[in-house]
Amino acid sequence: MKEKITLGMCVLVLSALNAKETVSLEEITVTAQKQEERYIDVPISLSVLDEFDIEDKGINDFGDLANHASGLAIFDAGGTGILSPSLRGIASNTGAENLNVGIYVDGIPYVGTFGNELILVGMERVEVLKGPQSVLYGKNSYAGVINIVSKEPRNHFEGSVGLEFGNYDKKIFNLNINTPIIKDKLLLDFYLRHSQKDGFIKNNYLGNYDNYKEDDFGKIYLKYIFSDYLKFSFISSILQKDDGAPSWNVSTASNLRETNSNFQGVNQSTNNANVFRVDYDYSGYNFSSISTHKTIDGHIAYDGDLSPVDAFHITGEIDTKEYSQEFRVIKEYDSFKYLFGVYFDSMTKKRENLFNSATFQDFETKSNTASIFANVDLQVLDNLVLSVGSRIDREKIELEDSLLGANDTNSYTNFSPRINLKYNLNDDTMIYSTVSKGFKSGGYYMFAPTPDERWADKESALNYEIGAKTYLTNNLLLSTAIFYMDIEDKQVITHISPITSYIQNAAKAESKGIELDIDYNLNENLKLYTALGYSDSKLKEFRDAQGDYSGNRNPFSPKYTYSLGAKYRSDMGVFANINLRGQGEMFSDKQNLAKTDKFQTIDIKVGYEKKDYEIYLYANNIMDKENDTNYGTVIFLSEPREIGVKLKYRF
Repeated sequence: MKEKITLGMCVLVLSALNAKETVSLEEITVTAQKQEERYIDVPISLSVLDEFDIEDKGINDFGDLANHASGLAIFDAGGTGILSPSLRGIASNTGAENLNVGIYVDGIPYVGTFGNELILVGMERVEVLKGPQSVLYGKNSYAGVINIVSKEPRNHFEGSVGLEFGNYDKKIFNLNINTPIIKDKLLLDFYLRHSQKDGFIKNNYLGNYDNYKEDDFGKIYLKYIFSDYLKFSFISSILQKDDGAPSWNVSTASNLRETNSNFQGVNQSTNNANVFRVDYDYSGYNFSSISTHKTIDGHIAYDGDLSPVDAFHITGEIDTKEYSQEFRVIKEYDSFKYLFGVYFDSMTKKRENLFNSATFQDFETKSNTASIFANVDLQVLDNLVLSVGSRIDREKIELEDSLLGANDTNSYTNFSPRINLKYNLNDDTMIYSTVSKGFKSGGYYMFAPTPDERWADKESALNYEIGAKTYLTNNLLLSTAIFYMDIEDKQVITHISPITSYIQNAAKAESKGIELDIDYNLNENLKLYTALGYSDSKLKEFRDAQGDYSGNRNPFSPKYTYSLGAKYRSDMGVFANINLRGQGEMFSDKQNLAKTDKFQTIDIKVGYEKKDYEIYLYANNIMDKENDTNYGTVIFLSEPREIGVKLKYRF
């Protein structure tokens, strides 16, 4: 099979080489620094997937982004609602419920580990920013940010209907309608999606495959153009999930894809996200107001022992409400530009967990954050720009534990600076150096033995980085960065006995490595792309009652990630995309005992495209590799090979 795939790639390359003319890469515009800029002018290690990449590579939801950007890995806790990205070998501690990589969808913050099952429908691009981004994005973004931007409504009528069918009885239905409600004034883009798929883990006790998935998603994007200077935007989405049991098994199971559970697990949730944005441009000033509101209601239930006995059944209710408001202004002069902003958020999370029908956790947390931030770009020389930025965040968190009758309050203040030098060798080549600091918010650990041991202070990282972006030719774009991150006050689970643990700021860590992204238009039909990331991420100092872990790898930190692929699109409508992606081995524990082996997958998509319709055949994980994640006592299971067909009709 490997030989056939390699031969197929060679045939694809050789056929495309028959074209005589190369084609320049299109210039990429991004908003990574909260303003429109050319990709090559942004002094950040940055990977970008545009709307064609998202569709051509079969990226349907957030988890599908794994390894498509250099250094990006995503831990999926088997469909439990927990998705945690890592960048530069720095992963989030899911027990603390705070991310190290901030996720933003049209300005809506997703900074916790639960509720990140995002549907990437109608997206214009995904920007993956690596390294501390706390100056512009604030808390929980010290390893990086994933900035997801929706496609704006257009001033004409168009739409599409899509169908997808695959093995395991997979069915997806998509509907998109874009239309001007008032020509040149009020524009609407509307999406609907239904998705379902049978499970692949056989439950011999219940007689079913109980890790099935089903969701419904809807999204509207309204844009009102009041004048050339003033625009209003409103985006609202809702995702309803009705999934079955998690995709996991106990590590001692003789067959990981069979269980004898006597309890049907479920993950049922409703995620509603809204953003209202005002943009005002006048006399060289750009003013923006971004108001967001998000709610997540979830019900989870699972069988922790995965056996016919009632030993370890967990059910939980989650209710989250989040608000945020950001104001910012940008002004540009001949040799001077500044960005100034203020930010506020308010988040309330209620959680009740039951063990075998008895409540063992019932608490509510409330947090409020106030921030002020600024960034200044100064043209020192014709080709040299000095940027200085800083941010001050103040966060207050209140915890009310109804079960223990405990009330607690903690506050955190953080200063995040950044200094950057950018030198433009010419219009097509830029080199930069950066020193920046980022932080992750302090928080609580819900499984601590006493309320006094729940809290941890903020965690911070100091980043040193040099990088370059260049069009080596008009059809070859290269971006690379070398970094070193020094992490202080790392939040870790500390054991005071073999069965008792709590969270504290007890460790120091570091990460160093290199990132490389290449896009190459070999000719007008064939594009080659590469995303490579290497990080050596280690604990420098950490010990507890179970041992000394200094020098061990940080949990969930693969040494390397990669994506290599080729995309062919002919004038006659023939399309083909082949993508090889994977990552190195990693450990899920500080002892470095629970090892997940290195893996790679191959995804293939071929089809025929015309103006009004498209038809594709695809195979994800065509080699049917088992890329399971070892979590110690349980194993989170990877998706098996999926083969299917996609149909789309445009009108």
